Amino acid sequence: MKIKYSILVVLMSVSLLACEESDVLQNGQNDGTPAGADDIVGTWSVFRYTDDGDNETSYFSNISFKFDQDGAFHLIRGSQTIASGNWQLMDNDTEIDINVPALAGENESLGEELYEIHDDWRQRIDNEGRLILTDDDEQFILLPQNN
Repeated sequence: MKIKYSILVVLMSVSLLACEESDVLQNGQNDGTPAGADDIVGTWSVFRYTDDGDNETSYFSNISFKFDQDGAFHLIRGSQTIASGNWQLMDNDTEIDINVPALAGENESLGEELYEIHDDWRQRIDNEGRLILTDDDEQFILLPQNN
């Protein structure tokens, strides 16, 4: 019995070690819960942005996203709003739709890759209070800014 238990513990340990952080953050099943509107309202900085597994966070340097209680959304560079739109929760609060007309059609006039936020995303707050937005092969990890 002791041997069976030891083997079980080893197998469980190996399977846990094989699961990388990126796997957990992408499938979202074990990392957080859908955020409610009150959790999302505020200003968030981009901690990490990945596209097809490539770290493209540098495109979002000095960029933050502001979600207002009334559904307004603001894309901010430094302290200046560079584009605005709206946001809403959908599908029992598991998705967020972010609509920024200035970024429609993959418009890069405000900066390369900034248009990526103009989309609908699966969303959740993770166990560390980060807002995670995921869509197919893209993912934002956002940090709260003194909300």
